Amino acid sequence: MQIDNLPRWDKQQHGFYEVWYLKLNTPGNTPGPALWLRFTTLSLKNGLKKVAEVWAIFFDPQTGGGSRKIAIKNTCSLAAYETKPDGAIHIEDSFFGPDHTSGTAVGRGHRIEWDLKFEPNKFTFFHVPDSLQKLKLTKSVVCKPNVDIKFTGWYTVNGKRYECTEAPGCQGHIWGRRYAHDWAWAHCNSFEGSEPAVLEALSARVQLGGMVTSPRMSALFFEYKGERHEFNRLGDAFAIRSQYGLTNWKFAVDRGPIRLLGEISCDVKDLIAVTYEDTQGSFLYCNNSELASMNLSVYYRGKLETTLRSKFTTGFETVSRERSPYVEVVL
Repeated sequence: MQIDNLPRWDKQQHGFYEVWYLKLNTPGNTPGPALWLRFTTLSLKNGLKKVAEVWAIFFDPQTGGGSRKIAIKNTCSLAAYETKPDGAIHIEDSFFGPDHTSGTAVGRGHRIEWDLKFEPNKFTFFHVPDSLQKLKLTKSVVCKPNVDIKFTGWYTVNGKRYECTEAPGCQGHIWGRRYAHDWAWAHCNSFEGSEPAVLEALSARVQLGGMVTSPRMSALFFEYKGERHEFNRLGDAFAIRSQYGLTNWKFAVDRGPIRLLGEISCDVKDLIAVTYEDTQGSFLYCNNSELASMNLSVYYRGKLETTLRSKFTTGFETVSRERSPYVEVVL
């Protein structure tokens, strides 16, 4: 297992959470299904709850607009959670390893199974500046050990099989003592055209103590024509311009010769809302779509070089401490 994917929780500490997540889209120029998987552990600060969970969420775009969505969460006791010498994690019969994940999620009258392999990246993108980590001003580590991977294998939804050959996606790892206060996140590595590109973005606020909430801080990863651009310095956190709502996000970033202007959008019908429990026992509500679209304009030395477009292949979510009245909470 990559060092940045190794489990951090010692199974004893109170007030700790950990998440490994994966998402994949269907390649091509027409809307296709998408899959979102989560492996999680949670230990409440009061010590009254320690659980491990497997999540599987399926998005299936429908002719005429909107999408069919199936969401399953299996919650288990710690007895079902194991870590292996190579860093792989097992929760009941589901596992996530260095280059492979397989499992089963059953519930709410549905069943999702998967067996997917990928070639790991050789680097990790960290969203939180080192200086904030060293000063312990953030309570979570957020990183992307696999920001640009292709999945090969299969998954089934209620018995229907979906084959995957080089399906674009990503895998992230988050752990810490408390979730951020709220955030927006996006990822795409399936833009139209033959030139590969990757965009990963995060904009968040954190609790600094008591009732004090930080200003919004942002980070962004962009790879195009073989060049990586990591906007995750302390200066970037406040220099990236970001404005988002439930179904849209506009952002802009400048550094040196490069400038990026991005706009992400999705239909409210393509959103699904799920609940995250924090280590304090409070709740956050995640409004997620793996079928969002993006326009990303790339400028170099003041000149527009290209505008990258994705249609229904961008992952986009907003997370808040309050429910949205427009999206049904299903988990």
